[in-house]
This record gives sequence, structure tokens and C-alpha cells, in this order.
Amino acid sequence: MSEMRVERAPARFFVSQKRNEVSELRALFRALPSEIKPENTEKRRETLKRLLAYMSLGIDVSSLFPEVVLASVTPDIIQKKLVSIYLNHYAESNPETSILVINAYQKDLLDSSPKIRGMALKALTSLRVDSVEEYSKAAILNGLNDTSTYVRNYAVIGVSKLSQGNEPEMISKLISFINDTNTSTQVLVTSLLVLNELQGGYQLSRKNIVMLFNILHQCNTFEKTVILSTLSTYVPQSDEEFLGLIDTLEPYLCTTSSSLIITTIRCILSLIKNRHHLQKCAGEDTQDWKTLPITLS
Repeated sequence: MSEMRVERAPARFFVSQKRNEVSELRALFRALPSEIKPENTEKRRETLKRLLAYMSLGIDVSSLFPEVVLASVTPDIIQKKLVSIYLNHYAESNPETSILVINAYQKDLLDSSPKIRGMALKALTSLRVDSVEEYSKAAILNGLNDTSTYVRNYAVIGVSKLSQGNEPEMISKLISFINDTNTSTQVLVTSLLVLNELQGGYQLSRKNIVMLFNILHQCNTFEKTVILSTLSTYVPQSDEEFLGLIDTLEPYLCTTSSSLIITTIRCILSLIKNRHHLQKCAGEDTQDWKTLPITLS
């Protein structure tokens, strides 16, 4: 029985197919209404989604760079996100285009919308191109002083992405966020995380401890976990202070979050580390905890 032979299509067939797809997509971009109106939003989004779909299939759509840069001029957040995925992909694979990407993001960094400023800062600091770092530093410094919590938070995250994150001016700003009682919880927690990553943590003062404990009740589970991990580095100055901290930590042993319970236990064990006369009590039968004027249940 003779084998059935299947002839392969010539390679140029696939090349021509891809070229047709890119040409068709270019035509779609050029046909988009120039006016930025709500009724044009969906059509613009669908075109950008199609662009990213081609990218995911391995089709080279880098020739559409000028069209995509023009599409970035929009107040629509979703379009901005779609455009940033494309721009960052090709800026990293082709550093020569990075200056065009920087120009696009710098316009957004001056936008009146905090969401757009924050997104531009996030996208710019995520670029892994050496020539972009100086622009990122300037954008981060401006972001750290932005009036919006959303933008400041992305600026703090951006500090950790720099190749040399230990910039004295930036580190000083992060520390000021921790010491400022008016700092939002989100920015405060992110600052603690970044300082922990860059410098192995931050030496808390008693004033910091009081402030962190005062905001614990208004934090979400993740933020509580970060704060309690940071508190574990603190050394109480007296038994009275130690017992006060333990008393404050007690409710977090009864939550539904296993990660928060574990972090709380670690924090307690760390706090008790330097209280040698209490270690014996903690290491013996759990009944011995009754000798303390608090209940850990």
C-alpha cells in the first residue's frame, strides 16, 4: 500500500500571510477616527487587542510602531495599558526605539489624571533598557513628591527597580514616608517592603512602633503581615512595653488568615528573644503562660 504524500506549502506562503495580516492591521489603525470620542473607544480597544494577539502568535508587528504611538494619545486607561504592553516589548527587543517610548511616557507623566501618571511611571520603570534608567530616576523623584497616593506608591516601587536602588535622596524620602503620620497606609507599607529589599530593613523607633500599631486595625491582611514582620526587629525597652506589645498582638492570633497568625507568632517569639527571664516560661508547658498577666489563646 503506497504512502500518501502530503506536500508542504512553501515557506513564502506563511511569510506572505503574515505580511497580509500586518498590512491589514495597519489599515485598521489608519482607519481609526482621529477624534477622541467615547463612541470610538471600543473600536480602538479592539484594534489594539488584535495587535497584541498577533504579537502572542509570534508575528512581527514592530513596523506598526508609529501607529501605536499615535494610539497612545488617549484618556482611556484600558487603551493605555494595551499600548504599554506593545511599547515595552519592542523597546526591550530594539533599544533604538526606546527614545520614542520615553517620549510617549513622559507626556503621560504630566497628565492631569493620577491614574495615567501612575501607569506611565509603572511602565517606564519596568523597561529593562539601560538608556532609560536616567529618565526613570527623574520620573521616580518627581513621583515621590506627587500629590497622588497612587503615583507615590508606584514611585516607591520604582526605587526597587533601579540597578542602583540605594540612591541617598530616594532612600531618605522612603524613610520620611515611614516617619510621617500623614502617609497613606499603602505608601507606608510599600516603603517598608522596599527598604527591607534594598537595605535589609529599617531600624524602627518607639514613635514608629506606636504609629504602626495605631494603623494596624485599618490595614488589610497583606499590609498587617508586612507591618508585623517589620515589628519583629524591634527590641522592647522594658517588660512593661513588651507586655503591652504582646497584648496588642493577641487579637491577630485569632484571625482566619494562617499567614497572619504565623507572622504574629514569629513576631512574638522575636520580641521575647531578649527577655531571658521570660524565655524559660515560654519554652516550658503552655500552662506556664498563665504566669504572665496576659492571655495568648
